[in-house]
Amino acid sequence: MKRNNMKEGGKIIAIEGIDGAGKTTHASNLSAELMYRNAHFNVMRGLSFFEYEAESHFHRTYRTVRRNIPLGKNSLSLWFAADLSVRWEHFGQPTYDSGGIVIADRYYFSSFVRDGIRGIDIRKLRVLYDFLPIPSLLVYMKISPQIAYNRIVERAGEPGYYESGRDFRPAADPRTGFISYQTQCQKEYEKLIAQSPCPVLILEDDLKPNEAAHQVLTNLFAD
Repeated sequence: MKRNNMKEGGKIIAIEGIDGAGKTTHASNLSAELMYRNAHFNVMRGLSFFEYEAESHFHRTYRTVRRNIPLGKNSLSLWFAADLSVRWEHFGQPTYDSGGIVIADRYYFSSFVRDGIRGIDIRKLRVLYDFLPIPSLLVYMKISPQIAYNRIVERAGEPGYYESGRDFRPAADPRTGFISYQTQCQKEYEKLIAQSPCPVLILEDDLKPNEAAHQVLTNLFAD
């Protein structure tokens, strides 16, 4: 099956990168810039390995299940797909269909990376996420796994079970697991970027927030 093409006027900015790369922070900065420009937009946050306050019964159920039953690779993959589907239907598609800008804090690329590493066939994943349009711009937040680890420790204490890859391979400690797993994720992201179906903008970690937002919007409206 072929993925949907972009509708006239509707745009999607997919923000991707390893855990701790600053995706949510960048989405927030970009939102502020679009608000200043009085643009029609919405933010669609993809499910993260971090615990966070969610707005629906679906997400509360997810947290309850995950606390009591570690999810295997197939269950985890389907949870991510269901979550992104819910968020697209409620936050992404209405804005997209009305010609606005959707800021996707994680998009289907995250699942291609994380599920693929866990052994899910990429061909199955492409079919599973075929309902989502190709983004107008893929923004990749490039960062050292060690710096990402330091950020997470400062914010949350230590990396979680899934974001350190301990659900599918043993690790001596959370730090070792995180660095190893996120390094592997980074390599997979680089492969996807090389084959991206849409324009790609790579943002280095040391870029100032206003400069990053300017680069994104300049690339988004380049045509």
